[in-house]
Amino acid sequence: MLIALLAEGQTERIYFEYLLPAIQLPDQLLVSRRLDQILEDPIERNKIWLVDCQGDGAIAAYINRNAPAFMRNTFDQLIFVRDYFPYNRPPTSLCKIDVCRSIVQRIHPDIYQRYRDNMYINLSVEEVEAWFFADPGMFARVNPLLTEANINQECNNILNTNPEDIKRPGRRIEEIISSCRKTSSF
Repeated sequence: MLIALLAEGQTERIYFEYLLPAIQLPDQLLVSRRLDQILEDPIERNKIWLVDCQGDGAIAAYINRNAPAFMRNTFDQLIFVRDYFPYNRPPTSLCKIDVCRSIVQRIHPDIYQRYRDNMYINLSVEEVEAWFFADPGMFARVNPLLTEANINQECNNILNTNPEDIKRPGRRIEEIISSCRKTSSF
């Protein structure tokens, strides 16, 4: 299986670089940001080309700029991952179709026609950084002082909150990590 996983930015790419190796089986999955490495590998059965499209709403533009890669190769799936900021917008459940439509309508018609049945769009409410809060042990891997108990005590029980209800989760992650460096309270 050949998959193109297009993330809207650096944090999303980092998230998948963190997640995918944790779930892969030996000789079953190759994840790379280099398409040539993916295509030349004769060993792994499943291959994921992990792309950082470099900006909010940049997935369609990236695909169009790299049209030959999508037309010359046959991907089994195109997976798009982007943030959805609901500020001043209706809830995701009401807008998801509109957001998804705005992505696919900007993709070149030839590429859309080729992959229309194999495109999957994942919208993270707020920011994809919220997904990191679903793994409280991640912080302790960054710094052993950042235990779940310490973080919850210092940050108003944040790790017991639904991650997608955390406002500006990227900023909150930065605050948690930097607070450990600044104080000895952790």
